[in-house]
Amino acid sequence: MAFSFAPNNEPLYVSEGDYVQFKFKAPPSWNTTQTVTIQVGDLVQYWLITTIPEDFTPDPFPLQGFEDAELDTLYTFGDGSRPGEVIPTISGLTPTTQAPVAISGNVPIPSGASITDYVALRIDYNGDGTWDTGWIAADGTQSVENGARIQVRGRTSTFYTQFMNISLVIGTANETWKVRNEAVPGNNAIPFPDFTDLDPVEVDTLIYSEVLRVQGMNEDGSISLSNGGEYLLSLTSNTSTNADGYEVLSGSGWGTSGTVSNGDYLQLRVLSPSTNLTPKSTDLSIADDANGSNWTVTTGVASDTTPSNFSFTDQTGVLTDTLIGSDQQPGSGITGLTAGLSVPVEVVSTDSSLVRVQVNNGSIGVFPTSVQNGDKLFIYLQSAPTFNAVRELQISVGDRDISTWTVITGSGPDSDATFNIPSNLINQIPGTYVSSSPVTVAGINVPITINATNGSLISIDGDAPVTGPRTFDPNVNTSFTVVSLVPSNLNTTQGTTVTVGTGSLNNPFTWTVSSYASAPLPANNLGVWYSKKVEKFDGYPIGTVLPILKDNLGTYGDLDGSLGDRYPGFISCDGRALDTTLYFMLFDVIKYTYGGSGSNFNLPDYRNRRLCGTGQVDASRGNSVSQPISSGGSIFGVGNEGGFWYFDKVDVLGTDPLEQIQGTGTTGLDSEYFTLGTVKLAGLETVTDDIVFAIVGTVVGQIGPLEDVLVQAPQHDHAYLAAVVDGDGGDPLIPWGPPAGRGMFGYGGESTQEGTVTNNLNTQAGLWEDFLEDLGGGKFKAELNKYYGDGFNLRQWALENLQTGTSEVNYEVDGGSFPLFYVSNAVSFKDKDDDATTEVDFMTWWLSPASGLSGADLNTIASGANEVAAIVDTEPLRFTIDSYLPVSGNTNSHSHFLTLDPIQNIQSDFSGGNNSGAGTLAAPDGSGLGNGATSINLIFNQTEIFMDMTDAIFTWNKSFAKPFPSVTMEPQIQVPIINPFHKTKYIIKAY
Repeated sequence: MAFSFAPNNEPLYVSEGDYVQFKFKAPPSWNTTQTVTIQVGDLVQYWLITTIPEDFTPDPFPLQGFEDAELDTLYTFGDGSRPGEVIPTISGLTPTTQAPVAISGNVPIPSGASITDYVALRIDYNGDGTWDTGWIAADGTQSVENGARIQVRGRTSTFYTQFMNISLVIGTANETWKVRNEAVPGNNAIPFPDFTDLDPVEVDTLIYSEVLRVQGMNEDGSISLSNGGEYLLSLTSNTSTNADGYEVLSGSGWGTSGTVSNGDYLQLRVLSPSTNLTPKSTDLSIADDANGSNWTVTTGVASDTTPSNFSFTDQTGVLTDTLIGSDQQPGSGITGLTAGLSVPVEVVSTDSSLVRVQVNNGSIGVFPTSVQNGDKLFIYLQSAPTFNAVRELQISVGDRDISTWTVITGSGPDSDATFNIPSNLINQIPGTYVSSSPVTVAGINVPITINATNGSLISIDGDAPVTGPRTFDPNVNTSFTVVSLVPSNLNTTQGTTVTVGTGSLNNPFTWTVSSYASAPLPANNLGVWYSKKVEKFDGYPIGTVLPILKDNLGTYGDLDGSLGDRYPGFISCDGRALDTTLYFMLFDVIKYTYGGSGSNFNLPDYRNRRLCGTGQVDASRGNSVSQPISSGGSIFGVGNEGGFWYFDKVDVLGTDPLEQIQGTGTTGLDSEYFTLGTVKLAGLETVTDDIVFAIVGTVVGQIGPLEDVLVQAPQHDHAYLAAVVDGDGGDPLIPWGPPAGRGMFGYGGESTQEGTVTNNLNTQAGLWEDFLEDLGGGKFKAELNKYYGDGFNLRQWALENLQTGTSEVNYEVDGGSFPLFYVSNAVSFKDKDDDATTEVDFMTWWLSPASGLSGADLNTIASGANEVAAIVDTEPLRFTIDSYLPVSGNTNSHSHFLTLDPIQNIQSDFSGGNNSGAGTLAAPDGSGLGNGATSINLIFNQTEIFMDMTDAIFTWNKSFAKPFPSVTMEPQIQVPIINPFHKTKYIIKAY
């Protein structure tokens, strides 16, 4: 070949040491070698350029198969009806390579059928989403290149469990779409007949079930019954009533086994046991379903409406003018009634102004109510308004009168309060207000006065603290706290004398608060809650998460925790990573819960989230548990709901660094923020006394059971309790006939026409009119007038509704004669013994109370018994909603289970239940304390004595030492329900 030069076909000259690079276009064909001769000066070299072999093997294009396909059905791969199927896109061929395409299948194609209805493909050549071919039976004459899409389809065979194999060949590659047909279907009745159990039934009697239809079978099948049961099959559902009142399927051939067809009507029967309260069951099997259902009949006994006797414990010394609750009786539930029978609970007598009843642990309601075996009762009455006065209540349960329950008010006003002195506070911030732990007050029945000296404030049940004296009402209030100002100097103690009602036990007492012994060191790290250089008071413990809304500018502001940010100390919950050293206090709270490792930990990511659920009962205490989730699931699940939420001021509970106060300078009682918490525990001060055990060898000591303590239920309200029907009215359920709202009831009458001969219809109608006007003394005509209204024509009505056209209605008897006489223009026969008799059935009409009409005398149509009787149901017209009455003085007992197992899951490791005592360990009240018990045997030896228990107040008895926990709920205030909101952002307290 001729040489060519570059550039512009001009010679290129090189010198010693130059580098030369050449380029040459590769041959236009695959797998081809071309020789290029290169001459530099007198040097000639040869450069061989070889193209790669053409690649007809595309990348794998798997065709995902499936099972349980329907017979003789056309399926298309990747049509979106099955997950995981992706239409193949061709790749892996050499550029511009056209790979042949072919498709085949293993399902036989009937003669005359179209091939593409059994196996076919279609092609999108450039992959733009438009199919360029229809469904074709590709045979290798078609070809595709990279980027093309191919979709296949095929028809399944007509046999069960057979595979349809669609083979798709692209170039040198082959993939098979395997589709397996469904298995041979079972012969099953769908739904399987399930007959209603009967209880009670008569003894030694053939008992019949209802009639059900057998459906869903694809062919005839066997049928059988066990234990003496019999069946009857019929093509229709016709029944007749037998002597025992059962509807029996028409037909014959009762049997215990045989053959049933789809669509047959089926009835069962069994001979009931000969003894009372005895069940008898028979199992029904049809075709492929053995013992598919069970039918049971149970004999009964005569109803017993008299329960076993029980009584309520009388109460003395109760509060005046208060709804007092009894103990729950009977302790093991009502017995002696017929099983499943409910009997009424009614008031026999009472001198109280208000009585109520409660069944089991349900709502408190009004009398009467009903109970059955196993139920337990509380009864309530309003105590007398004066001291040392008696009120009584006697009830009946079924046919038994329960002995009278007596409630006597206290002998006089009792203002001697019993309470525990709160612990003194030390190491408090100088110049700030702090509050004591809640002081629960008991043992009084009249309002008392609480006062504190030295400028201290008093808060009752979490309200705003103010100076005393304060009034404490036992019917309303539960506890109080003392709020004092910490001295402004370091290492200084301030005391206040608190007087609670009357009495000398712990009264009055002195409560002290002490300031820091020395000022805290300045903080060098970023993530600290307090610094003398930069004060950050917001009233929340580290780790608190709060929702916030946009400001008036429509933004959330800066949320990086800086002092100048919208919420100092708070950082947006956006999942960011923080340094464990800089934010060591927050790291101590959340650790790596939300991600991170080593020197970095992550914040929770609550962006585009709305948090619902519960937290711990008291987040500041380690022994708290979590409230159950009312919507089910986990506390951490998005959207779950539950728990009991309260608003509480920041300055009424807690000590630094858990809570702080904002104000002017170094003083203040108000805060811009509120704590959002749940039920708080109180009275859990730690016992500091030493307990000495004398151990000789090994001693087994039983711990528990804990003695039940009485816990007064906090006062609370309900929206409504119950609706009780107290009047009937409304439209009757049996509709009245048109047009004037009148009902009708049948009545028959008889009269004889003396053989009148006439062919004139109008004359006959007139005779009927004369006859009907006299029928029932004119009442029949009067009722027709009232039914049809004004303008009613009796003659026309008779012409349209009664028989006319009668010619001769009398004839002469053979061998006899009788004289004739004339009436008007008609010829009549005197003797009537052989005259034709016409019987008339007519209706008596009853006036509806809603029609506004009157009249309709129903008592004189004929002599003897009343001619008309009716029962008309009415609808409830009025009902009473009885508001809930707060209960004071009603107490429940409270205790705990003991366990040696560690508490691992606060969501399940607890006991609960709406009942007295330690509760239950079963779900949903708690299921994690599987080894919990009311008492535990502990083995003590000389070398190791260790007891781990919840902080509590202990009352020690010389003969047997056992703890008495003191528990109260705070705050005892009614709070609004939190309204749902959206478009919120969440921030977390970081320092």
